[in-house]
Amino acid sequence: MCDSRLRYSSITGFFVVSILGSAAHFLYGLFPNDILAAFVPVNESVWEHMKLLFFPFIIYTAVEYFVLGKGYRGFIFSRIVGMLCSLILIPLIFYFYTSFFGRPVLIIDILIFFVCVAVSFIVSNWRICAGLDGSPHRNIAALIIIVCLSLLFFGFTYYPPESEIFTPPTVRSSAS
Repeated sequence: MCDSRLRYSSITGFFVVSILGSAAHFLYGLFPNDILAAFVPVNESVWEHMKLLFFPFIIYTAVEYFVLGKGYRGFIFSRIVGMLCSLILIPLIFYFYTSFFGRPVLIIDILIFFVCVAVSFIVSNWRICAGLDGSPHRNIAALIIIVCLSLLFFGFTYYPPESEIFTPPTVRSSAS
């Protein structure tokens, strides 16, 4: 079921998502506007930084599906499961390590992003190769998950709840 095309596409995806996500980090500062704010981080909160992985990964997966993914059953669902693992890992790792250091460390934050991009592709490739997501209904579920997460990212960008994950670390540390 697995072949070199999938591995090559995933390695390419790692670099594409990493580059797009890294570039997205600076876009709002360069071109601040409400439309762009929905897709890229507007502050240094953990939630906003999860966009660095989410939107580039979705874009790459959409292109990848039409180029390669139709040949694999459950491709989209497998990719989304991999991405969800990483979206869960980002805050878990961030809050775990900052509980020891007492503050964010830039190089660790950057490494978290790259590790999570890799995890997205590793987990999804494993699922694709194992044939875990062959049901056609799972791809519909994946599309529903994408729409729901997109709406959450859009909504919480403009109306963030009062919670630590939505608050930039500099605001948290000065409020403490």
